[in-house]
Amino acid sequence: MKHFINILLFIFCSISLRLSLNAQSMKSFFLIMRNTGEYTLWDGNKIRTFGFAENIVSHPLIPGPTIEVNEGDTVKIGAMNFSQGAPHTIHLHGLDVNQENDGVPHLSFAIEHMDTGYYTFIAKHAGNYLYHCHVSSTLHVQMGMYGKIIVKDKHNSKRAWTNGPEYNSEYAWMTSEFDTLWHSDSVLNMDIDHFDSTGHSEIPIPNYNPQYFLINGKSQNQLYDDDIKLQFKANESIYLRLFNIGFLYNEYVFPSILNAKLISSDGRPINNPEYIDTIIAFPGERFGVMLSGSEEDSGLIELRYRNMNTDSIINSQWIPYNIRYFASTTEKLIKTNYAYPNPSKGNININLGYQIEKSRLKEVFIFNIHGQRIFPQIHIDSNKIVIDLSNYKNGNYLIVVDNKSFISSIMR
Repeated sequence: MKHFINILLFIFCSISLRLSLNAQSMKSFFLIMRNTGEYTLWDGNKIRTFGFAENIVSHPLIPGPTIEVNEGDTVKIGAMNFSQGAPHTIHLHGLDVNQENDGVPHLSFAIEHMDTGYYTFIAKHAGNYLYHCHVSSTLHVQMGMYGKIIVKDKHNSKRAWTNGPEYNSEYAWMTSEFDTLWHSDSVLNMDIDHFDSTGHSEIPIPNYNPQYFLINGKSQNQLYDDDIKLQFKANESIYLRLFNIGFLYNEYVFPSILNAKLISSDGRPINNPEYIDTIIAFPGERFGVMLSGSEEDSGLIELRYRNMNTDSIINSQWIPYNIRYFASTTEKLIKTNYAYPNPSKGNININLGYQIEKSRLKEVFIFNIHGQRIFPQIHIDSNKIVIDLSNYKNGNYLIVVDNKSFISSIMR
């Protein structure tokens, strides 16, 4: 009977992910916790995931649904657990909440299978926060149980916080990684006692060797999607929200033309904002960066994923940006200029849409993941450039043609 009542409650609450009880002061959300998700990665591989879904029939999203509220709102987050015996919580990372609503199991509460729980807090400070499950958190976070919380200014205007700096548009990037071994049956089917007498997890943790490096659950050629690729007009201001929920630390390298200014850290304004070319974000950290450019330009922001112990670069992802003077009617067609196939087994084709003379081949630049320039064979076929990378190792390559940048991958 209890489960039946809970299911009725779920149906009532999940009509919409977000229910606004009072547009000015109270906002309510409902999430579904699941251990039976499936996620398709950029190369077509599929892995099992845990996570937060919008409804009972959907796979969990990676990251989970974004919770967006305004400064001063009272926020209520409901969650129902459909995880076949595994308890879960929602830890509100970085927010000012009392112990009861903090989501640490033995200090707050855990939500058991087929049960429902509620977390309530007041969004006191505009800023960037995150939520994640705090039950066996190392494994559950790796499996995908995390999401963004964005607190905007109280007037819902385009300011970083109430009476703070203005911006024209905003982007939110949440970084993480996947090690497919952790998502395998050999790990997930173990008989797990989630808590011992001290409240600590007894899960045996395997070595961590991630193969996938994510921004909003995407990587490689997916970084050209609209929620990641930066597109704005010259002299506009872009507010970039950065969240790191991974186990590696991030190093963002911004081209000088973007005039990156660090303005907030972990949900609080920085008293003396400064222009920077590099930002280091350790696991759990969040930053706010204001970007602007006065000239038309396109290029790449390098995001390095570094090992916390060795400080070595494990992977680099390249995030495109495009600054234009005026909105272009051809902007939506930019994907036709992608390098293809991507990933490739050796040959990369780039369709420029215009003729290029052989004498300009010296203006084609190719770099490996370490930033070293390489010199593969290049051929011109009409308005298409063909680059032969068959003699090079699997991995990511940066190709620059006529100041247009492309990320291509070799996978055999």
